[in-house]
Amino acid sequence: MSLVSTKNFFIVGLFLIFFQPKTNANFNPFQLVIPPNVLEDAELDTFQLISKYGYPAENYTVQTEDGYILGMVRIARPGAIPVLMVHGLLDSSATWVMMGPTKSLGYLLYEQGYDVWMTNVRGNTYSKKHVRYSTLDSETPAKFQLFDYGLWNLLYYGSLRPPSYKLENVRTKVALYYGNNDWLAPPEDVELLYQRLPYVVDKYVVPNKDFNHLDLIWGIDAKTLLWDRMIQVMKSQEPYPVYDDYSDYIFI
Repeated sequence: MSLVSTKNFFIVGLFLIFFQPKTNANFNPFQLVIPPNVLEDAELDTFQLISKYGYPAENYTVQTEDGYILGMVRIARPGAIPVLMVHGLLDSSATWVMMGPTKSLGYLLYEQGYDVWMTNVRGNTYSKKHVRYSTLDSETPAKFQLFDYGLWNLLYYGSLRPPSYKLENVRTKVALYYGNNDWLAPPEDVELLYQRLPYVVDKYVVPNKDFNHLDLIWGIDAKTLLWDRMIQVMKSQEPYPVYDDYSDYIFI
C-alpha cells in the first residue's frame, strides 16, 4: 500500500464530506458510495497509477550532491522536451496523476508531447533514504535559505545564520500563476516575488474569486481556467534543446 496515495485520497474524501451541499437533508456521509476504481487507485503508488491507465511509466532514484536519495517517476517520451514536475508541501508525485487521465496535469503534459518527470522531495514516502543519515536524525528548519551547517556556518558563510537566496540572481524564465482565494500563497506574496524575479514571462491570476491553492492541481475546472494558458506559455518559449541523454543526473 502506498501511504501517500492513500492519504491523498483520504484528504479528498474529507473535502467531499465536509463540503457536501446542505440541500439534501437525507445526506449521510457514512453512506457515501465510493466508485471501485477510486478505492483501487488509493492502494497504488505513482508508478502503478500511471501503468494502470496505459501510460509508459518508469521509476528512477537520484542522489543529490548532499547525499539524499530521491525517488522519481517518469511518463516516458524519449527525445521530447522534458518537464520536471515538483510537488508542494506534504505531498508527493502522486498528486500529478491521482485525478486520472482526464483530470491530471501529468497526463495532460504527456499528451501535449512532453517527456514528463515527477520528483519527490526529500523526506516524503518515496524519498526517505540518505547515504549517511536516517529519518530519525533531526532535520534543518524549512527556510528559503542556503543549507544550515550549524556552527560550521561560520566556516562556510562567515556568519552564524545561512544567508537568504538572492532571487534577483535567478536567470531562469518563470511564470507565476495564483488565485485570489489562496491563503497559502496570497496575491501580495506573489507580487513581492514578481518584483524580485528578473525574468517573469507570465503573471496570471485565475479569473475565479473562489480559486484556491488546491484548485491549482485538483480543481475540476483547472484545465480551462489555468492549464491551457500555462501550456500555451510553455510552447511559446520553445524550442528548448532536446535531451537524448541525462548525463548530468546521478541515477542509481
